[in-house]
Amino acid sequence: MNNSRFLLIASCILLFLSQSCDKDDGPQTNDIPCMPANLTANVIAYYPFSSGSLNDFSGNGIHLSNNTTAKPAPDRNGNPECAFEFDNFPNKVDSLVATKTSNLNSLSEFSISLWYQPLDTFVQKHHPKVEYMVRYGMWYVMLFDCRKASFDLWNNNSSGYSIWDNNTYPLGTPDICEQEQKLRTGSWHHLVVTFDKANNVAKIYRNSVLQEQDGSVPFSTFATAPNITSLLIGSSFTGRMDDIAIFNKVLNAIEINILYHTAPPLAVLLCKSF
Repeated sequence: MNNSRFLLIASCILLFLSQSCDKDDGPQTNDIPCMPANLTANVIAYYPFSSGSLNDFSGNGIHLSNNTTAKPAPDRNGNPECAFEFDNFPNKVDSLVATKTSNLNSLSEFSISLWYQPLDTFVQKHHPKVEYMVRYGMWYVMLFDCRKASFDLWNNNSSGYSIWDNNTYPLGTPDICEQEQKLRTGSWHHLVVTFDKANNVAKIYRNSVLQEQDGSVPFSTFATAPNITSLLIGSSFTGRMDDIAIFNKVLNAIEINILYHTAPPLAVLLCKSF
């Protein structure tokens, strides 16, 4: 373990020892357990799903509700009720919803960080299933072609833009799409999307590795104000999600790397402490 990672974990442990964690009210803004200190002021919404909680731990009150059969589930470390599981196969409609979402409106830049585990074992060969993981207004974080992650943005004229996770297998691999789906299903992945409207740049990272970036689209023509007023989590996704965080800034590669490498041990502490 390198020194910076050790110091962050040690600081997190000391934080838990110095505060009361027997309530599930969510911390106040700028006092978010185990979120890197330089990012806490930029967190708009944060869902660690500790002990099955649907609260927003950012302090902004964007709490989720559940009127479906979505349920708490073990996280990537096996801790019970520290992630959420969605079953949308074949015709179920599991989702979590937040309606107090004004802080998400008209952002000129933002980032989304989450952990996800696809669990739909059906291999699609011809008509990929769209699996929305996080959806708000005109943008979506979803799984689509070959169960790869993408970030999609639509404007008011119903034209869209997307960036994609890369293939794991080299092009030319026999049955490459089927192989991609089988490889990705059942495993946990860390995904980060960044959006910078002013500089016309969007990026997507998987497991801290940049997969695609694009600066060719004039985002000024795209609307980020919502065409729907709810934040939807897992609305057509089959699998588990954990540690969903939305930031009002563009995360850089160093910050993304810290989130990826420190999340597993810190998630255990956070989940067990509430």
